[in-house]
Amino acid sequence: MAGLFRVGVKTLILRRDDFVLMVYGPDRGWEIPGGTVEDGEDLIAALKREVDEETGVRIKNERLIGVYTNHLPPNRLLMWFRSDFAGGEIHTSIESPEVEWVPRNRVLERISNKAFQLRTKDALEFSDRITYRAFEGDGLTKVDSNYRTLFEQEI
Repeated sequence: MAGLFRVGVKTLILRRDDFVLMVYGPDRGWEIPGGTVEDGEDLIAALKREVDEETGVRIKNERLIGVYTNHLPPNRLLMWFRSDFAGGEIHTSIESPEVEWVPRNRVLERISNKAFQLRTKDALEFSDRITYRAFEGDGLTKVDSNYRTLFEQEI
């Protein structure tokens, strides 16, 4: 149905030593953990579930830092957070065959998808103003050659 958005959540997880948790999927490349919100699930519960499923890590102090809308099918509303590492041992999963703590200053160089890179840069540079960006792009592959920003604003 036109006009409806699938809702997704992502979080940049920071460890005290300034390392960021990243996941690698064969279709999407390196990115930060997250996924789709299930029917009846709140955003924070979805975020914690996805992080645990993909990485084995627990998070705390979740803060909303960005809202992104993709206007190409499948239309998506993406809620981005920053979270603190609360514990757990990292593990891999079917979705994320590689999971690593990466030095903060090396995160962006690992990401090949332009949309993922831009949103992750927003998360790394967050300074108390939420970013809203509308875009078009497939966002489902390692290299999103069709990515185009339609609108952006800090709130």
